[in-house]
Amino acid sequence: MTTTSSPLALPAFVPARVFSGARLHELRTAAGARLELLAFVSGLTSSAIRSYETGRSVPSLNTAAAIAQVLDCTLDDLLVATTDEPQEQDEAGTEA
Repeated sequence: MTTTSSPLALPAFVPARVFSGARLHELRTAAGARLELLAFVSGLTSSAIRSYETGRSVPSLNTAAAIAQVLDCTLDDLLVATTDEPQEQDEAGTEA
């Protein structure tokens, strides 16, 4: 007996989630952790944490996970949804 499965239905647009330095800063200050302490406990430099918080750089997945562990939060807590929704195009192919 052969069964056929229906194709997986996916939404037209799934918002991406990206690392947020502002969210890192918010969680760090809410935890009462100084930047230098977070850096030391997570095995990073203060300048690296500062760079992440200001958005000058983005940590690797492993680094973000280590930061989340130190802050006792989830990796998802350090992410925010992007607002880069796909632009609809009219029949001529120009953005509406």
